[in-house]
Amino acid sequence: MDFNRFDEYARRTADEVRASHFRFDLLARFVVIWTLVTRIPLPAKWWPAEPVPGNRALALMPLAGAVLGLLTGLVVLFVRAVGLSPWIAAWVGAAAYAKAGWSLHLDGVADLWDGLGSGKRGDALHQVMKDSRIGAHGAVGLIVVVGVWTAAVSAIPLARVLPACIVAAGAGRFAACVAAYYGDYPWPGGMGKGWVDTFTQYDLFTAFLCAAVLLLLAPVRGAFAVLVCAAIGLYSAKYMNRWLGGTNGDVLGGVAAAAEVWALLVFAL
Repeated sequence: MDFNRFDEYARRTADEVRASHFRFDLLARFVVIWTLVTRIPLPAKWWPAEPVPGNRALALMPLAGAVLGLLTGLVVLFVRAVGLSPWIAAWVGAAAYAKAGWSLHLDGVADLWDGLGSGKRGDALHQVMKDSRIGAHGAVGLIVVVGVWTAAVSAIPLARVLPACIVAAGAGRFAACVAAYYGDYPWPGGMGKGWVDTFTQYDLFTAFLCAAVLLLLAPVRGAFAVLVCAAIGLYSAKYMNRWLGGTNGDVLGGVAAAAEVWALLVFAL
């Protein structure tokens, strides 16, 4: 993105923020993405009366992730505060996180590992990924991702646990936004089509701003974590464009979970 384009998007964002309906538009977009990626209900009256474009909602995914990370971090801190070990606190946090909505991304991890483990490409790979049964590769993928997540959280010093959970969860979802922008939706129809193939560079800019806000909690480690997650999202999109033909919902979920683990490792160093 060149400087002129960056300046154009910054001006466009400023105009949106100054608009009288900005708060209502922001809330509507957040409610949609929150409902999609979590299992924590919101009041029915918050649901927008008018349809929200998928790309506009997806751009706020880092914020939804950050809120989930906040809730998870509070669970981890509470368990450690009552005197249990960092390992137990991390596993309790992982369980709460999965219940709150992380399991949606973990489903993508399992499908993605099963698909790539098959060694197939294109439609044949798609058929493996859409199989509701989990295979050996998918099971191992879940063990690796959840295991490394808990190991990283347990290794993070107590003072850094909360900002690490918040920033990593938001940065991981930013990686999914990067994958959505650089990935091509592989089929004429599907659940993720309206989200991926309409995701514009401006939407990616919005997602970046959402992730950048989180750097106030951890400027140095957070910036490095976001950079690592962006690289993972870009590489994953390019890779899946070749092997699958594009990026679908399973890819976005798998990328978000994998990138979050790497972000936590940055805080665990």
